[in-house]
Amino acid sequence: MRALVTGGHGFIGMELMSQLISLDNLEVHCFDKNLMPHFPHGCYAFGEQIKSSVRFHQIDICNTVQLGTAISEINPDWVIHLAAQSHVDESIEAPLACVINNVVGTASLLKNLSQHFERLDPISRRGFRALYVSTDEVYGSIPIGSPPVAEGHKLSTSSPYSASKASGDLLIEAWRRTYGLPIMVTHCTNNYGPGQHPEKFIPRLIARAISGKKLPIFGDGKQTRDWIHVSDHVSALIRVLSHGDTQKNYHIGASNELSNLKIASVICKILDKQMPLTRGSHFEQIEFVTDRPGHDFRYSLDHKKIKAELNWTPKIKFIDGIKNTIEWYIKNSDELKKIAA
Repeated sequence: MRALVTGGHGFIGMELMSQLISLDNLEVHCFDKNLMPHFPHGCYAFGEQIKSSVRFHQIDICNTVQLGTAISEINPDWVIHLAAQSHVDESIEAPLACVINNVVGTASLLKNLSQHFERLDPISRRGFRALYVSTDEVYGSIPIGSPPVAEGHKLSTSSPYSASKASGDLLIEAWRRTYGLPIMVTHCTNNYGPGQHPEKFIPRLIARAISGKKLPIFGDGKQTRDWIHVSDHVSALIRVLSHGDTQKNYHIGASNELSNLKIASVICKILDKQMPLTRGSHFEQIEFVTDRPGHDFRYSLDHKKIKAELNWTPKIKFIDGIKNTIEWYIKNSDELKKIAA
């Protein structure tokens, strides 16, 4: 069997490839428009195994012709679509680039996948499976005290990024109905873990803390997210890909809602033990800054279906995962300090 991962050089993509290469009789291919991942391979726990085991292709999925040729040559059985511009602040500053990457790129991939699916013989068609990795942000903010968002909830976006991912959701539904493409959609809560680029919230706080810089918290810091370790997220993706209903969507979460201020406090408390300052506490590095436009207050997903239908539950407790994550960033602090902003 052959698996194709788009955007494999990203944070989730690297973890996904590390788990896919451990499966028997699976040849793994990676499409990414960048030659190198955001972090050097050597920084990542499974970097060398990935480098030696995965077949890399420098391809921009917006290049429909190049993409189609590569898919035809690889002839994949599984396709996992991760390629996206995923940083909200960047999407606000450069919305057109975000739309091109996330909407046009997804449409380009779907066009080629539907053509690939049509070319398959009947037996290969029955085994072909594709997965689009979306986000909880497509549902917008939900009130404190309200139940988690159920599957099928209306889309309500707040940023160019979330709107672009919601557009992808709608494109998937269109390709299912129009072309009969067997493709699933997952919506996941906030990821964290070793190897995440410090443009994201948790690694940015860790990177700035160990560099002696201020830890900026938007608004009053009460914005709440459900946090899941990237390893748990990827195990869910593989479960959906291998056992899910090819015409369904699945929510992935950890029932671990924490405010941004609480996250910062946990990080500071751990660093006070692991990297104590000569004077004072890391808590003193926290500062509140002007909130960003359209900042959603709370995300939370009802993920009962994936447990009931696919027997999947997250395994990593947040306190264990965040300690492991902080230890990784301390170990790789020289690389972090080069890019921490």
